[in-house]
Amino acid sequence: MEQRWKGNPLLRDLLVPIGDVRPNQGNARRHQRRDIDATAASLGDHAQQEPIIVNQDKLILAGEGRWLAANTLGWTHIAVLASSLDDEGQQHLYAIRDNRTGELSEWDLGKLAGHLQRLNATIDLPATGLWAAYE
Repeated sequence: MEQRWKGNPLLRDLLVPIGDVRPNQGNARRHQRRDIDATAASLGDHAQQEPIIVNQDKLILAGEGRWLAANTLGWTHIAVLASSLDDEGQQHLYAIRDNRTGELSEWDLGKLAGHLQRLNATIDLPATGLWAAYE
């Protein structure tokens, strides 16, 4: 079977069959179709640049959205990193904190606008869907 995956070559040693990884049914974060599609577009354009984090049983602790997007793209493999946390309570705490920290960040809108303007001069930014969101 041909291996389908697109990613940073430094992650190649971390590849596992995508079907061996399981979503965490206890994950409090829900991924909407539009978010999965946006992540799939990013993976398609930029490849996987960081592994998803799993426990010893390959249950996803962080990166479920990327895993869902990779499935959408038809990838057969995905790069994972096994967490060193062996306590289930610590695994749950890590998963909650990982999801929450991204939500705490704020954008510097001036810098973001500058990045988008520079990008728009070199690529078809409206095709990415980002332009309409920040125009």
